[in-house]
Amino acid sequence: MNRIALTLLAFSFFQAAAQQNTVASGGDSAGMGGSASFSIGQIDYHMPLSENFSMLEGIQQPIEIVVLAIAEFPTSNQIKIYPNPVFSGFYICVPLENVGLSQYSFFDTNGKMISNGKIIVENSFISAQNLTPGIYFLKVETSGKSNGYKIIKK
Repeated sequence: MNRIALTLLAFSFFQAAAQQNTVASGGDSAGMGGSASFSIGQIDYHMPLSENFSMLEGIQQPIEIVVLAIAEFPTSNQIKIYPNPVFSGFYICVPLENVGLSQYSFFDTNGKMISNGKIIVENSFISAQNLTPGIYFLKVETSGKSNGYKIIKK
């Protein structure tokens, strides 16, 4: 019994140090100058020193990304196009202050202009009744700024 207690007492003065990490990936690399092992996800480090040489082993700088706010930008001067996909037609909704200052151009995928005009009311209806199903493009210009939209005809 004394022998076990003495053995446990002797081992209690020794401290084992080991690195224990959960790493995402890693590997070994070898070349003419030597070899190295690496891991991705390790944030511990050890620095052996000698008179002519020092090296940090296993260091990886953690990066913390914090989003403080998300700016809400007005989308296309608050121009709304609805419904999309289109069946018989769609509305171009512009703010009241842009009525009379806005114009639209409606194109097919070959760049051929289907229709164009000035937007004179807040909710302008553009007919798509006679169009074949497919993808079309709408350009709305307001105060020198141009915005493009993809319109899907069902």
